[in-house]
Amino acid sequence: MFIMILFCMVSVAQTDSIDMFFAEYEAAIQNNNQPKSKKINTETIAQKTLEAVYATKSVERLNDFCITFYREEKYVTEAKRIRDKLAFEQAQNAGTVTAYKDFLEQYPDAMQTTLAQSFINQETLQQYITAKNTDSLLSFANSVSDKTLSQKALQEAEKIIFEQALTANQSVSYANYLAKYPDGTYSTIAKDKYNKALINENLPDYKVSTLINFLKKYPNHPSYQQLLDTLQYIATERTSYKGLQFCNEAKPKQDSVSTSLKAVTKNPNVIPLPRKIIKIYKDEVLTAYIPKLLDSIDFTELQSAFSDADFFVFNDGNAVLFASNREDGYGTDGLKLTKLDTLNSPFDLYVSFKQNGHWKEPLLLPKPVNNEFNQCKPVLSKDKKMLFFSNEYPETYGNSDIYLSYRSDTSDWQNWSVPLHLSYLFNTKGNDFVVEYNDTSIIVKQGFNDEKGQFRQLTTKNGNPMFSFRCGNAKDINGKPASASIIIVDEATNKPFDSVESNSNTGFFAFRKPEKPFAVAGVKKGCIPVLLQSRQTASDSTIIAIQLNEIQMLISKNKIQTLDIPFDDNEMKKLPAITKLYLHFFAQELIEMSQIVSISVFCNSGLKDLSPQELAQSRANLIKSALIDEGMPSERIVAVGFEYKTKSKCRVETGFIENQ
Repeated sequence: MFIMILFCMVSVAQTDSIDMFFAEYEAAIQNNNQPKSKKINTETIAQKTLEAVYATKSVERLNDFCITFYREEKYVTEAKRIRDKLAFEQAQNAGTVTAYKDFLEQYPDAMQTTLAQSFINQETLQQYITAKNTDSLLSFANSVSDKTLSQKALQEAEKIIFEQALTANQSVSYANYLAKYPDGTYSTIAKDKYNKALINENLPDYKVSTLINFLKKYPNHPSYQQLLDTLQYIATERTSYKGLQFCNEAKPKQDSVSTSLKAVTKNPNVIPLPRKIIKIYKDEVLTAYIPKLLDSIDFTELQSAFSDADFFVFNDGNAVLFASNREDGYGTDGLKLTKLDTLNSPFDLYVSFKQNGHWKEPLLLPKPVNNEFNQCKPVLSKDKKMLFFSNEYPETYGNSDIYLSYRSDTSDWQNWSVPLHLSYLFNTKGNDFVVEYNDTSIIVKQGFNDEKGQFRQLTTKNGNPMFSFRCGNAKDINGKPASASIIIVDEATNKPFDSVESNSNTGFFAFRKPEKPFAVAGVKKGCIPVLLQSRQTASDSTIIAIQLNEIQMLISKNKIQTLDIPFDDNEMKKLPAITKLYLHFFAQELIEMSQIVSISVFCNSGLKDLSPQELAQSRANLIKSALIDEGMPSERIVAVGFEYKTKSKCRVETGFIENQ
């Protein structure tokens, strides 16, 4: 209570003092208007009055000052600036559209009007987005001057219309979206879903008459040929004259399915699956099958309505890897498929374990092992850390190539490295896959098909493992996974000779261990690069930790960052090559920024004839020169050296200053 009374007394005292200053100023004006009177310096009164008014932090009192002291132009200008700032801060504290609108109405000439209008626009846009009001969004996009907000409004309107089409999930809803956005962001997905909806709506069954009606109605449908093949198979199986007549008139490219089917099912090395999952490609019929691996292992429980193949058994027959085109796979890119679609969808890799004599539900291996392309022919190393498989990535040497993914924890089936594309020693222009791997040798099959391919065995000369890996994790400052480029540097030449990407979901990465000393650099767009030297001396089991701090975070929190920059005490006039390489990575993140970059070098001792401060400044200048050589403008670099008792002999820090 005493504190409250004291505060009120102080506030009243301030008010009384200000009122006295106002009265003093009015009296001075009247005096100065009298002829032959001794003139009073009104500017001094204005200055002390403004100081007193500013102390109250009162917008109303500042308005009073502007009215009373209108003759004192300089001080009135400053009072308005302060008033506008305080009024804008009040609007910010309120954080409402109404508060910002009131600010604009009362102070239309304030410096903060642009910020206030920006807040109003953003809040208005968010309200329209939350309400999913497409008409308001489109009107907003046409009226707002901010191109970024206008573009966002248009994008959100399109997104809402597409989401409405997804909710309806009818061909007419997708057709309406495509009519408005024929080349829109979601047009590819919409076209695909439109075609699938046509099948779902018009093919309730696969009767001959139903198929014929659909093919007549939609002759340009993307699945036309596939449906025609299906009709040909069903018509042949059911001896439907009407169906066969339609197929003959349509001039199908495929030969009779029944003939091809009989030829395939005579093969004693395959077990045909149900006819409904027969896959028709080009001019031949391929039946999905399960190889006869071990007579004692029964895979019946694992078989699905889709195609399962390439079974690789491990753990004494109690675990199996295999390829399948099931509907939950990544080949569908998250789209819900019809049974017809899944017949020709890409394969993904699965793993299943036997428990109490029964196979458990197969687990779909995650990205980046699986993707939208075909994955098949899995082979697991004996230590269960390396997974070989074939994939039809666009960058393959030919058809499908061999890839290798690594993990450090054999109990974790979710944390794999980005697959490594094996070289031309393992891959050809045909279809290539691993048959067997046992540390020092590998057997691969190479060629254009399984029947005519050739076996090839590769063996290490010195008896060392063919593949040895180092691994690590890339994280951000909060410990969350970071998607980064991991660059391996030869410490003898200080040149990069290999690079991998970290797993975007887990931050995990792995690379083939070099035979010579190496350093590891972690690089991510918008982050301070990381350089870790002398990785060769660390144990192979040591996890390499890469922490990447975002530059914008350092700027927003006004933080500094220690840089991983080594120096050579025997070379005073130039930086080591490894340091120049690091600064090259660093400069790539700085060039597009507008802020000034500060480089501070701290040395705790001198060298030769140089004092600690002189040595620090010399090295700071070398860093600045290196950044300039990389394309950084000199006026955006501040480099200063200091004498400072650091734990290390020399430390380098960087920070960022807004470029006024």
